[in-house]
Amino acid sequence: MERQSTERIRGVRRRARACIARVMVFGCAVFLAPVAVAGSETAIRFPAPDRLVAVGDVHGDYAALVEVLLAARVIDDEQRWIGGATHLVSIGDLLDRGDASRAVMDLLMQLQSEAVEAGGRVHVVLGNHELMNLVGDLRYVAPGEYAAFAGDEDEALRAQVRETVRSAGRDESFIEERPEGFFAHRAAFAPDGRYGAWLLSQPPFVVIGDRLYIHAGASQWLVDGPLDARADDIRAGLVELLTAAEAPLAAYPEYQDTDLIYLATRDDSERQRLPGAMRRFAERVAPVAADPAYGPEGPFWYRGNANCPSALEGPSLERVLSTHGLKGVVIGHTPQRDARIRSRMEDRVLLIDTGMLAAYYGGRPRALLIDGDVLSVISPDGEQRVPARARIAVDGGLSGTEVERLLADGMLEGAGSEDSALVADGRSLAVRVQRARKRSAAHSIAAYRLDRLLGLGMVPAAGLRDVDGRERLLEVNAGRWMLEAERQSKRIAPPGDCAPGHPFDLVRVFDALIGNGRSPASLSYRIPDLAIRLIDHGDAFPRSDRVEVPSVGDPHAITAMLRKATPEQLRETLGELLDARRLDALIARRTILLERYEDA
Repeated sequence: MERQSTERIRGVRRRARACIARVMVFGCAVFLAPVAVAGSETAIRFPAPDRLVAVGDVHGDYAALVEVLLAARVIDDEQRWIGGATHLVSIGDLLDRGDASRAVMDLLMQLQSEAVEAGGRVHVVLGNHELMNLVGDLRYVAPGEYAAFAGDEDEALRAQVRETVRSAGRDESFIEERPEGFFAHRAAFAPDGRYGAWLLSQPPFVVIGDRLYIHAGASQWLVDGPLDARADDIRAGLVELLTAAEAPLAAYPEYQDTDLIYLATRDDSERQRLPGAMRRFAERVAPVAADPAYGPEGPFWYRGNANCPSALEGPSLERVLSTHGLKGVVIGHTPQRDARIRSRMEDRVLLIDTGMLAAYYGGRPRALLIDGDVLSVISPDGEQRVPARARIAVDGGLSGTEVERLLADGMLEGAGSEDSALVADGRSLAVRVQRARKRSAAHSIAAYRLDRLLGLGMVPAAGLRDVDGRERLLEVNAGRWMLEAERQSKRIAPPGDCAPGHPFDLVRVFDALIGNGRSPASLSYRIPDLAIRLIDHGDAFPRSDRVEVPSVGDPHAITAMLRKATPEQLRETLGELLDARRLDALIARRTILLERYEDA
């Protein structure tokens, strides 16, 4: 019976492809290139071109993509390639959430052919949403994305699916629950379908010049083995998984919107409850599906480059870069809240997901331009011209210079109220105005300065100001924050985007270094991204050099962080805030911690 069903569905797919072919011949809103696209090859390393344009996550916003490509002068008003020898890189996530993802793919397929003919190249890097559509995780497919395939799906297609299910004696009600265009969509994303075949021919990352272009981020997973071998393994695994799924999905089309990776990595007891063909498939491909490449530290999902504190992520990323002789990475996946292209870790990380799908993310189309060695931003609205430095969350998204100027010279409004703010030059910064003993205030400012010296970005900026004739401690109080006790009561998972270790490692080491006892009221998280904020350090910096050394996930990263704070730098940075005994004790604790982590 399964064999007969398989043959029926193969016939359905042939007819579906014939429908697609008719659309290709007789017209579509967008030019449709052949599936065998020129320039879609397995190579992942390319020399640096004179001019490179990189765009972030499009998510089906065809109009925004066209707008930014026009501004980049790589297409004309008829959406034809005019970029000459320019290299265009799409960093992934063409699909989901927006209605016009099919038009986006068709345009890039067309441009791949045209660019090669002109001496240029279009690189399409796979993102997690391409992966999801290939393996049947369709949670984020928009109604319009299915509707774009409705013309390829006649009643005969659904009738064949219905007959397959009915002849096997199974419930066919799911067929009517699937939106119009669903079955043609799944046929098109099959390994031999128009878009499935194309996506499987695209790389999970590329190296152009001395930069890695990868959708989510570069984790330690990339260290073990050459990059081209890693890329080949990912694509071979996907092809193996999807090819093995064709016959079982033909026999059980009700599983066509089930995540095949999740299905194959369930435990044995769960797999035993699957129908025979699906169970045998899951058991067969379980080793492939369990590859870390498809998990949270793989190229499709890893957010550490974007979100992990640089004190942890920096040494980890440096290992990846040095292993492969690279200068930096360009990533998408993590939308930048202000729709700006940003850089982290001294331009080693460039974040180019600007939330282009405005209806969902509220962002704007932007593109990164690399012209020789010069980095700039292509911004159709003219509002951004160069990559912006990543901001420290606890300082309200302002630069260090802006914060220091506001603390020193800003006009204080609402002093003593919960809505106190410093205002200057069109900038506003929420602050807490606190009464504090002179030593306690000095210790709070010392904690802030030490935090910046170590590169943590967890302690809000603080400074002393005269308020109504009395000296007060002003501490930045921007954003919405959730206390540690509330996080625990609501059972919200703590931040965990760091593969090298947990951000809590930094909190524990910082507290050990400054001799601080941390209460739940002095640890909070920004909503919604869970950036950590540490406050209340007035009683820190004791005169004792006793220290308990906390265990950490990556001693190498902690060692690199502590080495930044040399005794000379500590004396220069904190000498005016701490008395000699407290400063000597701090330096002694730093030495003990450093020696212990170096020995680990």
